Amino acid sequence: MNETQTEALNEAITSLMTEAGITDQRGLIRRILAAGIGLGQDEAGRLDIKITAAALEEMRAAFRLFAPHHGVPKVSIFGSARTHANDPLWLSAEATARALPIRGGLW
Repeated sequence: MNETQTEALNEAITSLMTEAGITDQRGLIRRILAAGIGLGQDEAGRLDIKITAAALEEMRAAFRLFAPHHGVPKVSIFGSARTHANDPLWLSAEATARALPIRGGLW
């Protein structure tokens, strides 16, 4: 990508952020958008792009979910949605989660 193309892309990203009403953290948002465009420019494989999209979507959902609890310590336990509730790994993860000190009586 030459300098003229890079400048045009930066202007388009700036315009997009303005159109979307983004006023805070514009430099970081620009990096996120540019990284996504870069995946397309790099001709990344479909699976890599699907993983990236899913990860960002899930992170956004988690940030929104936990936003009201800013400053409260949190723990995440990751696993597979295909693990059955009677699987020893599931039972071990559940026992670990229940052993954590919980505020607010979520269990």
